[in-house]
Amino acid sequence: MAPVRIEHVPRVSLDESGNTGEALLDSEQPVYVLGSTSLGASESAALISQAGIGQPKEFKFSSLRKSAAGRAAALRIMSQLRPETAKAAIVNKRFMVVAKMVDTLVETLASATGFNLYATGAHRALTEVWYATMPILLGNDETNRLLDGFVSMCRRPSLGGIEAFYEMIADLRAGTPEPQMQRELDFMAATGQILTVEILRPPGQRGGLDPAIPALMATAIAWGEALGVPFSITHDDADVVRRWKPQFERFFFDGTVPRPVGSSSSAYTLPLLAAGLTFADSKNDACVQVADVVAGATASWAKALISGSPSPFDEELDGLGIADHVLNAVWPTGDLTPDQQDIGSLVDDVTRYLEDH
Repeated sequence: MAPVRIEHVPRVSLDESGNTGEALLDSEQPVYVLGSTSLGASESAALISQAGIGQPKEFKFSSLRKSAAGRAAALRIMSQLRPETAKAAIVNKRFMVVAKMVDTLVETLASATGFNLYATGAHRALTEVWYATMPILLGNDETNRLLDGFVSMCRRPSLGGIEAFYEMIADLRAGTPEPQMQRELDFMAATGQILTVEILRPPGQRGGLDPAIPALMATAIAWGEALGVPFSITHDDADVVRRWKPQFERFFFDGTVPRPVGSSSSAYTLPLLAAGLTFADSKNDACVQVADVVAGATASWAKALISGSPSPFDEELDGLGIADHVLNAVWPTGDLTPDQQDIGSLVDDVTRYLEDH
């Protein structure tokens, strides 16, 4: 089949909100958002000019949110954007940590015993169950201790770290009176038989717990589906994205016709239509500044979803239909049953694609 020809490459600009580095369980910033826009430079500059906030050194949501005039400017910008021109990939960091626990601990044990955790959606269902029930059955403080211990073990893999993590599980097991939670902790403890430093630290994958990674992938997939043609990505400078750029580029457009991978609602096509990734200083880039407002406004609104206490600003964002811009990168749905999606097929297809590239 003939390769796809590129005659025009639109640009998608990205910026993030809620990047707390290793502090994934920071209660003040429980959400990570990657905002994006397909607006061009002149359109973005005009949008900022019409926001009515003057000419600050850098147009940033973190500054706008501090005053009524700034929040009004952000609302004016969001009111002019549509899902076709702006998107926001949201990550619930706490849910992401639980999902990573399932992927790292349970999937590794399941694979060793010949069970495909992804084939029936069991991985997603278990993540939802653990996320919803652990604070109830184990208590908030002890759940935080468990999740913090897992993050620490993953961030700095070592035999000592692995031993400390499983000693903590044993301690939590001894201290909980709930039979269901005892069974869950026994299950977690069983994964200690197969967990190794190598599993926690695959070659070239430092930063695997950073929410920027799934958010960028979800964003690239969504814009490929929306635009239908190859496009370039300009990202506000971000260390973790720079480190992962070689891995991302393995999925990027290479001139061949994209083909479907997977057979479920989570399926997409490879190669992605993203044709390049560059970095920009938001101080000098109006498009990235608009993406920053999208990210910051969505993060404020999404944080209110978790807390259940929206501010008047969040309520106005909701009234503008901000939910229509949202991509669910990593977010709980509340569905505690397997979804019967053949994610195993998707994993197998992506693995074969990477082996060919």
